[in-house]
Amino acid sequence: MSALERRVTSTAATCTFESMKLKSYESDTTKFIREFLDKNPQLQEKRQRARGTWWDRPQDLDERRREEQSEVPQAGYVYYNNP
Repeated sequence: MSALERRVTSTAATCTFESMKLKSYESDTTKFIREFLDKNPQLQEKRQRARGTWWDRPQDLDERRREEQSEVPQAGYVYYNNP
């Protein structure tokens, strides 16, 4: 086996080991959030309701079209007052 083949084999083994090590890694923050949600299962429902407040709303397509038509084109460089 040549030196290059040994280096490639060694590098591949190291990369495989590193990727296996990273897959099992869990940060303290992730662990805290996971444990916190496990201890407080009612928060998942509360999170879903809060999401509905801002994101999951029925869309009015006519209103959206009016908003798009009323937009004013922005100048190329907004901080320079001269055209």
